[in-house]
Amino acid sequence: MPRRQRTLRTLVWIPILIVFVVGTLRVASPPPATLLQGPNRGTLTVEPEARGNYVVGEYTVSLTETNMTIIHPDALADVWSSPVEEGFLSAATGISQITTTGNLARVIESWEGELSEQTITRTRFDSQGGLWTYGELRQPKDQGNESIGWQARWRENPSSGALEVHAELLSSRLNRIAFSTKMDTDEHFFGGGLAYTQPDQKAILVLPRFQGVGRGDQPLTLIEDILNGEGGSVDTSQAPLARVTTDAPRTQWVTGDTPVVVDGRNTGRLSMTAWSNEITLTMANRRTPAQQIGQLTTLFGTMRKSPSWASDGLIITDPGTSNDAVLAHVDQWVSHGNKPGAVLVRELPGDDHGEALQTALHERGIRLIATVTVGANLDGFHVDGFMVEGAELLQLKSDYRDVLQRWTSALNSATEQIDKPVIMTQAIVDDYIPIPMFINVGNLNANFSINDGLPTAVSAMVNGGISGLAFTNVTIGGDTTVNRPFLLGGIFRSQEHIARSAQLAVFSGQYRTGLDTPTSGIQLSDDAVSQAQINRWLSLRRALTPIRNHLNDEALKEGIPPVRETILVQPDDRSFNPEAPSFFYGNDIYVVPVVTAGQRETTVDLPQGNWRNVWTGKTHLVRRGERGHLTLRTPIDQFPLFTRVGTSSDTVVQRWIQRHGQHIEAAS
Repeated sequence: MPRRQRTLRTLVWIPILIVFVVGTLRVASPPPATLLQGPNRGTLTVEPEARGNYVVGEYTVSLTETNMTIIHPDALADVWSSPVEEGFLSAATGISQITTTGNLARVIESWEGELSEQTITRTRFDSQGGLWTYGELRQPKDQGNESIGWQARWRENPSSGALEVHAELLSSRLNRIAFSTKMDTDEHFFGGGLAYTQPDQKAILVLPRFQGVGRGDQPLTLIEDILNGEGGSVDTSQAPLARVTTDAPRTQWVTGDTPVVVDGRNTGRLSMTAWSNEITLTMANRRTPAQQIGQLTTLFGTMRKSPSWASDGLIITDPGTSNDAVLAHVDQWVSHGNKPGAVLVRELPGDDHGEALQTALHERGIRLIATVTVGANLDGFHVDGFMVEGAELLQLKSDYRDVLQRWTSALNSATEQIDKPVIMTQAIVDDYIPIPMFINVGNLNANFSINDGLPTAVSAMVNGGISGLAFTNVTIGGDTTVNRPFLLGGIFRSQEHIARSAQLAVFSGQYRTGLDTPTSGIQLSDDAVSQAQINRWLSLRRALTPIRNHLNDEALKEGIPPVRETILVQPDDRSFNPEAPSFFYGNDIYVVPVVTAGQRETTVDLPQGNWRNVWTGKTHLVRRGERGHLTLRTPIDQFPLFTRVGTSSDTVVQRWIQRHGQHIEAAS
């Protein structure tokens, strides 16, 4: 056969072979991690006898022919309004298929017999001043004639002034109730717990689950699905919450022990769907997003105050193979000038529950943190704190309520057994908010993937803070490395990733490293360049201690997180990009972390204010309505960092830069 023909035939067969292999892999792989159904649009009809204005505490409830709106004199926007010319309630029978592959729970949901046509037929006040609304939900005329009754009670919370609504279907047969809120066309929402991508225009299943490896990053997710069934997707999270804030502003939190879907996929409305026949929401009435978040966080409970040793110093992670190995690991860090304040041991070596290891570490001035499983007997442990895990409890079975109840009960029981602090936890449910000191922004890949790598940590930090999770932890060097044979590739730590994650960890709840393994790539404990980077950014973190203490106290008293999305600091700035990887630390430090591999230059849009570039000392005045657009160099030992001129943060950081501003020789 002539060579030209052979070449042409090869070119024809190569794409066919690729399609065949990819198709086979997809058929062989498990189903998607999450497939959710949402409510359809239906009409709202308010009967004449129900129309009018009603006063509920300081709220005014207005019912017109096709709309319901609630306002408060302190709020800049409607506290709540039904979607334009649409119903705000719908109901259905939901069928959820929950299967477990590896540690990952996969949820596929479908609805039957949705009732989306809503009427409000009558109202009444009760003796406590609560307003009751009653009505019916019907199927669209072209789909059937089934109908059920519904009722809702609206009241002002006497302690916080927030608005509460409890809506209920008058039928136990239906197990989905969707409550929708009007959204303006340019309105964005934030929150959803530890949302690893911007939650706006997505659906979030509020059900704690194993997160998976890859979470949609291909081909890694597909490979992990085929080999272990644990690829995950962008919405799988161990710490989701049905708590959102918009830039209107509007803030609403759903409470209860049943899964909820936060659904922003439909233009013009935000829907909260409970897997139940009832739903309870609380809505804020303050003027700014920060005040609204603070109002609800202090109402439902803030996270606990941490000991200074857990937040100020370096925490290293060790596998815990033996006491001698742990101490040798510690000495290795000390030899590089990085004495840890604590060691997190994945498994306590020996059978003395950490007694000998704790004694040896205390002689060095170092604390011991043990990793334990929810439900374990913690009597007799000789440790200074715990990291609580519970992956096996997150392996959902058919009764999804059971996992929430077991997790909460076991975690509360664990904390009651001991007088040691729960330093970190890797999963959370609504009732558990006040207990931990830090939530791990967890199990992220040691790379720059937008689905499961360093960029997702920024999203998790800001959305977690908006959801009441004020103190989150970003792991230096990442949590997950993958070593696959032959052509399957893997994820390996690099000096660049270690440096960039250490920079981000300056502003997280803890300054903690990931676990070194023989196949993880760069070893954190013995790579001189990485040690220099970790030391450099630890010095900045320590310099920020007075600022951090003030912000932590503010979070505990007022519910406002230290790491802040732009809407919390400058709520009238609607021109910022919610997808941009940037945040405020308090009100006076503006951070633009570098989360892209190889990025040595970036553009920054400074918010309104008079800002100082930490590295150059130059000041940039950005007036109201302007954008301070800059192009900056980002060598591996720098990232865009600005302080508000004349503030205490500016003074602290300028003192630090005078001592530590020099560049470090590093790999590019």
